[in-house]
Amino acid sequence: MKPETPLEESIPALDEIRKAGKTKYIGLSECSAATLLAKIDAIQAEYSAFETLHETDGLIDTARELNVAYVAYSPLGHGWLVDNFPYKTPDDFAPDDFRRKSMSQVPPFGGVLCQPNTHIQHTHLLTSSTQVPNSKAKTSTKRAIVDEIKKLAARKGCAISQIALAWVAAQGFIAIPGTTKAGRLEENWASREIELTEEEKLEMRRIIDAAKPHGNRYGPAHQAMVGH
Repeated sequence: MKPETPLEESIPALDEIRKAGKTKYIGLSECSAATLLAKIDAIQAEYSAFETLHETDGLIDTARELNVAYVAYSPLGHGWLVDNFPYKTPDDFAPDDFRRKSMSQVPPFGGVLCQPNTHIQHTHLLTSSTQVPNSKAKTSTKRAIVDEIKKLAARKGCAISQIALAWVAAQGFIAIPGTTKAGRLEENWASREIELTEEEKLEMRRIIDAAKPHGNRYGPAHQAMVGH
């Protein structure tokens, strides 16, 4: 969305194009609950086991109320929610990788990525404190989430990424994981066969709620482009 272009202008224009049969759907990316309209067919916004901001800012609730499809980008937490996340510092990313610049400024990619693991039972201390945790504490929390999901994946005999995608699907969302590797594509596609039991959904919710993120998702430049 472009903040300088009022939705009162753009949406009616798009609706006319739709009525003329030139397009079928209208979608918005990273809008806010306040700007989500009934004429919108779908929204694209971030959602994963790592990032559940829109559960609390009204966007998801509004989308459900208006029957707007929720398309979840970065459902694998910018690549963290896989069995072998290889990056240890922002410099390990390719020069043109979005995460190299943006994520080096905020957790989980700020500073050194792989801190010693923190057990998930202790991560509630991060969310109950009035102080915002530093980058190392946040990174340790992210690793704790991965470790706990890994245990669930092992019990189900599947990959961490498949559990993460099955979780997004269980919320009624459409996950759009990105990859450049054929093996990853096949692994992600196979997540359609993974069904979480009610008990497993509760376990995932416990894991996620025990380590809610704090602060902005992106660096200043990218953060300014979302949530309008």
